[in-house]
Amino acid sequence: MSASGPNCQSCGALLPERKPPPPMNAPLEDLRRWSLELRSQDIDETEFLSRIEERRAHYNRVLEALESLEIPQDMEAEVQEELLAGRRGLQGFLEALGALSEWEDSRAPEDLERALALATQANSLLNQALSLNWRTFQTYQEAAEEFLAQVGYEGSP
Repeated sequence: MSASGPNCQSCGALLPERKPPPPMNAPLEDLRRWSLELRSQDIDETEFLSRIEERRAHYNRVLEALESLEIPQDMEAEVQEELLAGRRGLQGFLEALGALSEWEDSRAPEDLERALALATQANSLLNQALSLNWRTFQTYQEAAEEFLAQVGYEGSP
C-alpha cells in the first residue's frame, strides 16, 4: 500500500482513499449569499424570490424521489436513520426558504436570523445523512471485498 492509498492488485494503479465525504455547505452558503446580495442590492427582490422558488422546487423534487425510492426489505432497517435525516434536512431547508421569503417582506434582522438558523439545522441534518450513507456503503463494500477474497477473486484489494 502506498502513502496515498492502496494499489490495485491486478494492475498496480493507485486506488482512491476511502474516507468520508467532506461536509456539504453549499446550500447553506447559497442562502447566506443570496440574503447578502439582496441587502447590498446586487440582486432585486424578483431575482431573490426566483432563486428561492427554484430551490424550493428542487428540494420538493428530491423529497418526492426519496418518497418513491424502493428499498429492499432487508436493507430498510440499515438505511432508515439516514433517510430520516435526509428527509428532515430537506424539509428544514424548505422551512428556511419560507422564512427567507418572510424576511424579504419584513427585512427584520430577527427574521433573517431565524431563516439562517433553520438552514443551519437543515444543513447539519443533510450532512448527517451523507455521513450515514457513506458508512452504510463502506460496510457493504468491505463485506463484498471480504467475500471476494474468501472465494479467491484476484481483483479484490
